[in-house]
Amino acid sequence: NDPANKIVPDAGFALRHRRTGKSALFLIEVDCGTMRLDSALDDEAVATFTAKLAQYDRYLASGQIRDRHPQLGQFTGFHLLTVTTSAQRIATMRAAARSLSPQFHKFFRFCTFDQVRQSILHEDWLSRDHADHNTYRLIRGH
Repeated sequence: NDPANKIVPDAGFALRHRRTGKSALFLIEVDCGTMRLDSALDDEAVATFTAKLAQYDRYLASGQIRDRHPQLGQFTGFHLLTVTTSAQRIATMRAAARSLSPQFHKFFRFCTFDQVRQSILHEDWLSRDHADHNTYRLIRGH
């Protein structure tokens, strides 16, 4: 099973730093609060948000991103930005992600629609790690 075949983000973009030339790839998942977060069934046919995050983990681990978006540049990884309805929904999503590998937590960020409407480059993105209470910028130095 090719992990990239199941990955279809809602949107994505790349940013390039003018001075350093470094680029970063951001994939976006929009959550309207309707998708189940987890399932007691161990069945890939059951679509859950946690299963989707696990698929993104496998995609990161595979390194296949290098060849996936040549029009945007060469990337060794990406950040998945999940935008959702409320802080409570984010808390529930992060709690559901506890079962996933902590090695990938740093590649996932969460915020609300209201925060993105003000600026996608805001300073209040949360990581996937439910125990991490820090907030993050998408771009260092911004």
